[in-house]
Amino acid sequence: MRLFILSFVISLATFTVNAQAPHAGIKIIQDGKTYLLPGKQEIQLQRKPFAIEVTLQNLDGVYLKADFTDGVYKLKNDEPVPDLSTITFKAMAEEDYNKNKELLISTDDWSYWFYDPKEAYHRFDKNVKVVNAHTYIGTKTIQQFYTSDEKTIKVQDVQSPLYLFFLTIEKGPKEVMRQKVKITWL
Repeated sequence: MRLFILSFVISLATFTVNAQAPHAGIKIIQDGKTYLLPGKQEIQLQRKPFAIEVTLQNLDGVYLKADFTDGVYKLKNDEPVPDLSTITFKAMAEEDYNKNKELLISTDDWSYWFYDPKEAYHRFDKNVKVVNAHTYIGTKTIQQFYTSDEKTIKVQDVQSPLYLFFLTIEKGPKEVMRQKVKITWL
């Protein structure tokens, strides 16, 4: 009986620690099909609108570097992110509720996609799914790209690969998770 109770307590403690660990899940979806699964770094999409779905578990948000060059994308997993200590100052302002259905593209700056149920705005499409008090699923529909030189490029007109570098951090700042995705076009 003691062994059973001890085993139960250890299992419960492990579950509690894992359930509270910060985590961001990233999916790329087009026409109802999920193209990005954990561990996959390169995908091909049609030149038409797609969506990026972000699951935030015990996180306020996720940083994203979206670019048509591979500057940050080519970092090896053990290489530090340049200027990590100033990343919060490099977050670009985006439209509330993704009104323009666009992805900001920049070689220098980052996007910060967040959700706080107490705030009256966020960067995802209007309806964020609340799973529980610590887990939210936001979707960002992409119909066009807005570049740092103030040009708008429709998805159907894009010619370059798209490099996405997702990053979550803790205070310090300390990197928690990174996920890289290269999108090429059919």
